[in-house]
Amino acid sequence: MSRQRQKIGPIIWMSVSALVVLAIVAGLITLVAGGDSLPREDDAAPAFALASPDGTVVSLDSQVQQFDAVVLVFYRGYF
Repeated sequence: MSRQRQKIGPIIWMSVSALVVLAIVAGLITLVAGGDSLPREDDAAPAFALASPDGTVVSLDSQVQQFDAVVLVFYRGYF
């Protein structure tokens, strides 16, 4: 076996091992951090109120009473 292959083998092994460890850690974090507390499709949104640009307080309940449907959009910004 050439010297280059001898150097690449351990690098690949370490890379694969690191990816496996990261996947396990990410899975554990997901389970511990909120596996069951994450919202699911068709879950009701929690009641909340926010200030509008003109300073009035707008609540989800008031919007549901005023309109037949309310769409919530979560803007995450630019990455």
